[in-house]
Amino acid sequence: MPVIIHTRTGTCRSFKNYDLAFLWLQERKDHLKYLFTEPNDFNRIGNAGREVLYPRLEDWADWRWRGRGKTPKRLIHWHDFVGRGRDEQNKYLWSATNHIADPVTVPPQWMGGQGLTIDLDRCRELMLQKKWVMMDLKAPNHPPRERYPAKQLTEMVKLLETEDRTYLTEGQLQELVQSYTATKMLDTRQDNWRIFRYYRPILEQLKVLR
Repeated sequence: MPVIIHTRTGTCRSFKNYDLAFLWLQERKDHLKYLFTEPNDFNRIGNAGREVLYPRLEDWADWRWRGRGKTPKRLIHWHDFVGRGRDEQNKYLWSATNHIADPVTVPPQWMGGQGLTIDLDRCRELMLQKKWVMMDLKAPNHPPRERYPAKQLTEMVKLLETEDRTYLTEGQLQELVQSYTATKMLDTRQDNWRIFRYYRPILEQLKVLR
């Protein structure tokens, strides 16, 4: 999983996917320097930087585990760490930071509580099926049943899959639906956003959109 490490403090956060990590980094300058996605990314930190960062990671590990009422799982001693080759140091830093990182599963607060989650795996799954188990908009109180999706509904799911973004604000979603790409896919003279709002309950029921 991608990890964000604030080298000045040693705090570590892990994210279930890259989209979520990038959302948390958007307001930071030079933000990519804080993102680590594999052991080799630690090559960005030289020997002097490691000597500064390592005790901060030790403090973070101690604070994190004590804060959870658990016995601290300490990092290896600095002298043992520095005695390793660069590749081994990188592998250890990657393993250790993933272990001590706090997992983050929600979008940042700047999304204003309007963050939407797009289940891309669900989109791909539906695109492989001819029939979907879904509600009837004309009888919403009836249980969902297997039926052929309307072409415009299928294109909406395909649009979200093609965009390949797991998190969107309400404004970003509307911008996507009103885009030239969406207009070509829907192939209609009706307002794109009006069509989307009509099918939105089905998208939510299908757990494509949350």
